[in-house]
Amino acid sequence: MRSVTGLIWAAVAAGLAAGTAFGQDAAGNWFSPRMGQLKLDARYDVDSYFNADVSDNLSRMHMTAHDLRLGIPLWQDDEQELSLNFGAGVTHFDSEVIFPDTRDAFPDELYDIRIGATYRRRLDNGWIAGGNLTVGSPSDKPFASIEEIAVSGTGFVRVPAGERNAWIFLLNYANNREFCPHVPLPGVAYLHSPNDQLRLMLGVPYSSVWYRPLERLLVEATYMIARNVHVEVSYDIAEPVRLYAGFDWRNDRWFRHDRPDDDDRLFYYEKRLKAGVVWSITDRISLDVGGGYAFDRFFFEGERYDDRDQNRLDLSDGPFLGAQVRASF
Repeated sequence: MRSVTGLIWAAVAAGLAAGTAFGQDAAGNWFSPRMGQLKLDARYDVDSYFNADVSDNLSRMHMTAHDLRLGIPLWQDDEQELSLNFGAGVTHFDSEVIFPDTRDAFPDELYDIRIGATYRRRLDNGWIAGGNLTVGSPSDKPFASIEEIAVSGTGFVRVPAGERNAWIFLLNYANNREFCPHVPLPGVAYLHSPNDQLRLMLGVPYSSVWYRPLERLLVEATYMIARNVHVEVSYDIAEPVRLYAGFDWRNDRWFRHDRPDDDDRLFYYEKRLKAGVVWSITDRISLDVGGGYAFDRFFFEGERYDDRDQNRLDLSDGPFLGAQVRASF
């Protein structure tokens, strides 16, 4: 349940990494025409959900999620970039909930440990080609067996279309994608930036808009197939302080170690409204504090979204609090 502060490439990171997380700017760097400008980036997020009633259970559930991400440039110049990305997340559950179908106890903790590498190179014809490989273990018992391993790989090409625009072509494989796991899927998008106030990315499986109608006002929206939506409006009230409000529809997926079927995954879906404030403490360090209301929340265990009635647990709507600390050097 990572806090999202509205960077335009956040949904790309979540979607193309297929459930892995590596720093929200990473996927933006995949498609940027600039080379050699990567920074060391570290982030820590925490989200805490108030106690919720759970369907078909006498117990209630309290969730607290922590996530640490680190992006490390290894080597870069005007023509090539190589970077590593690490992540470690854990969600704690305070409850005595049991799954309704299998009668198994709900895990006390769910982890998400991952490591990835990204390489980009500018070709002689001006195109930029590269790839990303991420390996992790989202599970209650990370790396206990090969059945708890998540792998995602993406190859991509950026083809300039004029001074400010470009075509993006990609191919992604992931065994923990929300839809069609294990199936290599192509993607295409058109990047359109007519001026410094508007950036559009229109395509499949991802589209986004970044629009600054006023100097201090920013509007962002992203959509990733099939059920990933992010909308945010932010306003700079003073040089170090920014207010924001938005909506997210998102999901997480884990491989529970003792699941009856190795093809099953534990899914979590939620929608939430959030508002908060970002304080740029220095040019390199920022603090994001916010909260909101989460609704339409549920867990289920199955192979795909069509199995959402299996081992299903519905959580009552309720408030949550979140914070993020970020440092970039």
